[in-house]
Amino acid sequence: MSTYGNNTIKLTHELNLHKQLISQLFKALHSRDSEIALREMDEIGTLTTIIPELETGRDFIQPALHYYDVLNHNLCTVGAFDRLLKQNEWSDIFRKNTNWDEISAMLAKKIGGLPIEVLLRLGCLLHDVGKPDSAIEKNGRIVFPKHGLIGADLISLRLEEIGLETSAKNFVRLLIRYHLRAGKLAQSWPPSKQSIESFLQDVEGWVIPILLIQLADGMATKGPYQTLDRHYRHCEFFARILELCNLSTSK
Repeated sequence: MSTYGNNTIKLTHELNLHKQLISQLFKALHSRDSEIALREMDEIGTLTTIIPELETGRDFIQPALHYYDVLNHNLCTVGAFDRLLKQNEWSDIFRKNTNWDEISAMLAKKIGGLPIEVLLRLGCLLHDVGKPDSAIEKNGRIVFPKHGLIGADLISLRLEEIGLETSAKNFVRLLIRYHLRAGKLAQSWPPSKQSIESFLQDVEGWVIPILLIQLADGMATKGPYQTLDRHYRHCEFFARILELCNLSTSK
């Protein structure tokens, strides 16, 4: 067989393998035990083969506020999001402050052929992907200025390569870029009408998904030291922001 023929067979094999890995990734992202499946992929090296941008977060130690390195924090944020969707004491607190039926219906809606729930898991997995590239030392500590924006730009092409349509890609990039945006509203409480309008414009009206990813991020930050009391306060903040945006889902 000619060299050309051998190269064609090799390329076809590589493309088929890549498609299989992407299929495995999205199978994991459709599960409400997604963190477990993603960790299994990471153990055998397939997760960072598909999304190599995640690799720089491995063993990238964060300030004391964070229990995990960047990669493990990203994975734990996926798990925290799923805890909100399953029956447990964490979701009980969340549902006490919100109307779960309305949120569940929103999660089932599709963007670019994929449920928002799935895209949110992907956003959780990638939300801090920009931290290693943004890290600087300031006043003796590591900070990550504009890591959301940097991460959204960093991962854009990869989202296309794993098959996301433009609308889905832009939604995930929005989640990454603005995953901490709602927290800025707490800096001057209560936020002004102008601050709320600016927030709504930035997140393009996707208030609930942005609040969900920030809530999951907060749940994962302290790892096993996260408390239910702290979670309750975060859920109250979630509900209050919805009220201020005239999107209350309270029962």
